[in-house]
Amino acid sequence: MICGLSDNDLTRGTKFLCGDGTWKVAGEVTGVKGDKESTYRKGQVNITAANVGALPLTGGTVSGAIGPNVDNSLSLEVAQ
Repeated sequence: MICGLSDNDLTRGTKFLCGDGTWKVAGEVTGVKGDKESTYRKGQVNITAANVGALPLTGGTVSGAIGPNVDNSLSLEVAQ
């Protein structure tokens, strides 16, 4: 996507006109998608454990070999 600065915003440098005719704000996120989602979302987005394929804080299932580390943390070995 090719974008250029708006004449009205050269001093502020905030908006860009893109090749598709839309305006974008500099630094604005245009879409958010977790690894387990198939489409990008816009607006106020809440990222959950399920969106990114992580376990929730409570519940969920872990499979594989779990073992202790020297620093008392745990390692999970998952077969690929």
